Amino acid sequence: RRLYGDARFDALTDAHVVVLGMGGVGSWAVEALARSGVGALTLVDLDFVCVTNVNRQVLAADSSVGDAKAEVMRARVLDINPECDVRVVNDFVTERNVEAVLGIVTPGSGKSVDYVLDAIDGENDKAAVVACCVHHHIPVLVTGGAGGIDHLGDIVLEDLANATFNRLLQRVRRLLRREYFFPRGGEGAFPGKKRNKKDGKFGVSAVYARENANYFRKSPGTKGRGGIGCDGVGGSAVFVTGALGFKAASHIVLRLMEAGDGADDGDEENRGKKANKGRPAAAGWRSRVWPRGKAGGGDSGGGDGG
Repeated sequence: RRLYGDARFDALTDAHVVVLGMGGVGSWAVEALARSGVGALTLVDLDFVCVTNVNRQVLAADSSVGDAKAEVMRARVLDINPECDVRVVNDFVTERNVEAVLGIVTPGSGKSVDYVLDAIDGENDKAAVVACCVHHHIPVLVTGGAGGIDHLGDIVLEDLANATFNRLLQRVRRLLRREYFFPRGGEGAFPGKKRNKKDGKFGVSAVYARENANYFRKSPGTKGRGGIGCDGVGGSAVFVTGALGFKAASHIVLRLMEAGDGADDGDEENRGKKANKGRPAAAGWRSRVWPRGKAGGGDSGGGDGG
């Protein structure tokens, strides 16, 4: 409140953020959102704390191994801010249940969602979350993969359509264009125009670290990149996953306060999104992205390019 003022802080206390995935990125984002005063949080995860989570997840300690991640994080949030309204969904989000998790198909199930943070690892599930949120005008931020990145370089925030050197985000983008009719920004989507990154923007923010410049060369004992789990595949560093979580939380907090300020993000399209939040898109490419296959395979979404 002292940093941002009464109106902006009140906007945070009135806000509801859904965080999907309580892992190395999602758990730190929840920590920051709770300590920043966000009034309502929905924590979604079906996983349990494993000893291999201790190196990177704020909820993981010797005392919590074997406990449900979302429940551990809920207790932590309430210890930080007892006034926070914390809802737990002990499930993995998928294409089949994303609308229910976000309360879209169950009106009255809780406070409407102001922002969604997607910090899950599966590209199919991430693509479904993005498509659903875009169709229903719910602001969403996605985080990229952090496995195998051995130092903290630049943390990038940009439109998902333009993300580079992050394989998880590349696969998600490919799925969105191939399966959900998202624009490509090339000849197919805009006939007669040269390829332009701005043309194909999704309006979805992505936070990620580039995977193309590790500090050390691979050496005996390392597992390489990707796939972090209790089976020991892959490795990770807390200063990378935590930084991604904090960057994501920072962006969300600022956007929530802007909304409370009456800010319009500078363009008519974003103003329209705020006015239509939670409502399905009725026209344009966003009206065709959800559910999957609704578009019927038109030209402007297709292609396998990343």
